Amino acid sequence: MTNSDILMHETLKTPITLNHQCRTENGIWGNDDVFTILEIIGNYNRLIIVNQYGQKYKINPNQIKQ
Repeated sequence: MTNSDILMHETLKTPITLNHQCRTENGIWGNDDVFTILEIIGNYNRLIIVNQYGQKYKINPNQIKQ
C-alpha cells in the first residue's frame, strides 16, 4: 500500500484489512472487526487504527492487506 493509498483511507475513513501476522501480534481473533485509520505517525512509519468498538492499535503500514 502506497502512502497516497494510506492517506486516502485515513481521509475517507474507509475500512482496511489486516494481515494474519498483525492480527496475532495484537490479539485480534475475530474476523468481524472493521478497522479504519485514525492517525498517521511520522513519515508513514506507524499507523494508529481503530475498530468499531473504539479499540486502538498501533501497527506498521506493511501489515495492511492490499
